Amino acid sequence: MRFLFLSFVLTAFLLSGCVGIYEQQVVTAPETELTEGASVAIARPADGHYGNTRYEGSGRAAAASVRAAFAAHSDRVEAFAICQSVNCLRGHTGNGFDYYAVPRILHWEERATEWSGRPDRIRVKLSVYAVDREGPVASTIIIGESNLLTLGGDHPQDLLLEPITAYVDSLY
Repeated sequence: MRFLFLSFVLTAFLLSGCVGIYEQQVVTAPETELTEGASVAIARPADGHYGNTRYEGSGRAAAASVRAAFAAHSDRVEAFAICQSVNCLRGHTGNGFDYYAVPRILHWEERATEWSGRPDRIRVKLSVYAVDREGPVASTIIIGESNLLTLGGDHPQDLLLEPITAYVDSLY
């Protein structure tokens, strides 16, 4: 009996090591790499929702993950809470930035995975624009789903940083 319990605990520990499962759908493939050290302005998306439930602070969490990912490649990365679009960023920042990053929450679903067996899910589109170009220079949709064995306390925002960082790193 003790062996069975220890086996379960060890299996649970090993399975909980990874926060989630990710998929990436490229919308606009980058033609060239972004310039290392170039400045980046980041929009804050509207908070995500699922059905009638709005997840307060999810837009701020998405912008923070994008900011952290770009901070590894630039000395000047700023998030603008008043902007949700590239046009707003262009209007509020002038030509003071080299790139604009615009995340958009397409799906945000928080579940009590531990007891329901239903995973948290996110779907976030991230578009990157150059200051001197109209359309996006790169764009992707990141889809994330939490593991079923979370041991409690996980949230959709925990699914953001890893895939967003991997995507931003691939742009440089």
